[in-house]
Amino acid sequence: MKAPDRKTVVIGTICTLAFGFLLFLCYDFVLDDAYIIYRYAQNLAHGHGVVWNVGEDPVEGYTSFAWVVLNAFAILLGLNPVLFSKTVSVLAVLLIIWDIARVTKKMNWGLAFIFAGSIALSPPFAFLTIQGTETVFTAFILYVLARLSFEIAGGPARMSYCWFWWVVAFIGGLTRPDTLVFSFGIFVGLTAYLTADKNWKLLRGFLLPCPVFVMFGLIYMVWRISYFGYFFPNTFYIKFAGTAGKISPWGVNDVKVFLTRYLSPYFLIISFLAGKYFDKKRIIYILPVVLGAIFFGLYLFFINPIQGFFWRFIFPVYPATLYAVVYYFAKLEYKRLFIARWWVSLILVLVFAGWTLRFTPSVLFAKENVTQYDRVAMGKELAGIPGTMFTSESGALPYYSGWKTIDMLGLNSEEIAHNGLSTEFLISVNPDLIMILDSPGKFSPDDTEISIIKHYMVDYGFVTVAVVHRSFDHYHSYFVREDSRYFSVIVDRLSDVDSLEYADMGKRLFGEEIPVFEKREVRTD
Repeated sequence: MKAPDRKTVVIGTICTLAFGFLLFLCYDFVLDDAYIIYRYAQNLAHGHGVVWNVGEDPVEGYTSFAWVVLNAFAILLGLNPVLFSKTVSVLAVLLIIWDIARVTKKMNWGLAFIFAGSIALSPPFAFLTIQGTETVFTAFILYVLARLSFEIAGGPARMSYCWFWWVVAFIGGLTRPDTLVFSFGIFVGLTAYLTADKNWKLLRGFLLPCPVFVMFGLIYMVWRISYFGYFFPNTFYIKFAGTAGKISPWGVNDVKVFLTRYLSPYFLIISFLAGKYFDKKRIIYILPVVLGAIFFGLYLFFINPIQGFFWRFIFPVYPATLYAVVYYFAKLEYKRLFIARWWVSLILVLVFAGWTLRFTPSVLFAKENVTQYDRVAMGKELAGIPGTMFTSESGALPYYSGWKTIDMLGLNSEEIAHNGLSTEFLISVNPDLIMILDSPGKFSPDDTEISIIKHYMVDYGFVTVAVVHRSFDHYHSYFVREDSRYFSVIVDRLSDVDSLEYADMGKRLFGEEIPVFEKREVRTD
C-alpha cells in the first residue's frame, strides 16, 4: 500500500485534531432515540428476539435494522452499546475525513482545507457523530457507495466493483431504508451513463447482480412483514402522518434551511470554480451521485423530520455529495487563479471555518436542551420494578428501567402509529406510571393526545409525584396511579434523586387538574 503524501497527512491530521476538539465539546451527549436501538439490541442479544417489550408481539419501532444487529453483537461481547456506537461513528467520520484529504491533495492548500473542513469543522456533524444513532454510519455507507460508483464509471478495474456496489447498497438499505432512494438515483445515473457510452459489457456486469440482491431484499421484506405484520416500520407511518402523498412544509423547510444556512458559501465557491473549469467526462462521472442526492432531497420533501435537528436526515448524503464535488475539481489548474495566492487562501479558509464553526453555540445549547440525563437517572431508579409505563418519549427511561413501555408517538405501538391514541387504548395498557414532557411549543393541554391522557388520568386516579427539570424551560412530569400495587415504591424512588432538580408540581402542564402527592419526604435512604 502506498504511503500517504505529505499534504494528505498534514490536512488529515489538522482536520482530525479539529474534529476531535468538537467531539470533546459534546462527548457525553447521547440522543434519547439511540436508547430505542439499544433496547432492541439488548433484547435480541439476550435471546428474546427483535422485540420492544419482552413477552409481547414484535413491534418495529426503530429505523435501522443493521444498527440493532451491530449493537446486539457488541452487547454479546460484553461491550457498552453507548460507547460502541459512538466509537464506530467516530471511526467512520475519520475514514471519510482522511479520504477527502487524500483527494484534495491536488488542490491548492486553501481549497483543500475548505472542503475537508466542511466536515471536520462542522459542529452539527460532530454532534450527530457522538449521539449514538446510525446517522454517521449511514453517511459512511453512502460515501463508500459513491466511491464505488466513480470506480465503475471511470476506474481502471471497473468490472470488479459492480458486485461490491450492490453489497454496499444492500447494507445501506438495512442501515436506513431511505438510503435506497439515494442508491436508486445512482443506479439510474450509472445505467444511463453506461447505456449512452454503449459500454454494453460493463452495463451487463453492473446489472447482473441486480436480480440477486432484489431476491435478498424480497426475502428480507417477507421476513419483516411476517415478523412485524406491516410493510413499513412505525417510524415511516409517524413521519408521513398527515402528509402521505403530499409535500410536507416541515420537510421542505428543513432542506431549504440546510442549503441556505449551511451550504450557501460552498455554492459560491463551487460556482466560481465551475466558471474556471469544465470537464465533460468528469461531470458525467459525478452525475450519478448528484442524481442520487437530488432524489434523496426530493424524498425529504415528503416527510416530517421528527427529531431531525441539525439536519439529521440530510447529513447522511452530504459526505458522498462532497466527495463528488472534490473529485470533479481535483484536476483543476489552480496556479493561474487568484485564490492560489497565499493570503487569499488564508482569508478563504478563515471565512469558511468561521461559517461552519458559528454553529458551535447552537450545538452546545442543544446538548443541554435535549439532554437525556434526567431520564437516565429516573430509569435507573425504577429498575427492578415490573411496572408498565406510558411516556411522551421512548428512550433512556424504558431502557434503564426495563419496564413495559408504550410511547405517545406510537414508535412502539402499532395501534397508535396507525390509528392514533385513544382512551380505550390507554385503558388496555393500564399503565402504572405516565411520564409527559412539558415543553413550551411542544405540547399543550389543548392538544388532542394530551387531552386524552389528562382525562384518562383524572378518571383513573393518577396523582403527580414528581416534576423534574430537564433543561431550560423543559420539564418531565411523572404521574402514578394511586391504586397501583407499585405506588409506594415508585413514589419512594422518584421523590428525591440527588442528581436531579425538582420543580413545583402544581404549576406545570396540568396544573391543579391532576392532584399532587404531598409526601415527597417519604424517601429516607
